[in-house]
Amino acid sequence: IVPVSEDESYKKGDDITVQVKDIGIWKAGAELEKGMLLAADSDGLCQEASSGQWVLARALTAASAKGDLIRVQIIHAGKIA
Repeated sequence: IVPVSEDESYKKGDDITVQVKDIGIWKAGAELEKGMLLAADSDGLCQEASSGQWVLARALTAASAKGDLIRVQIIHAGKIA
């Protein structure tokens, strides 16, 4: 998750600032709806959190496809039972 003020065009291997609180941008790993609780997939992209995963953020905007950049609020809500 990167700060909203950062450049929104990243390439693999680029140096970036990682954000640990507040609102930032995260690349979607799938189609997502606004309000979903999010976890990281195996590629570090966001996905809807499911049982056994750590909730890292809530989607503030929707993603229509994998690779979309969405705004998220970092919440560190714990593990889904």
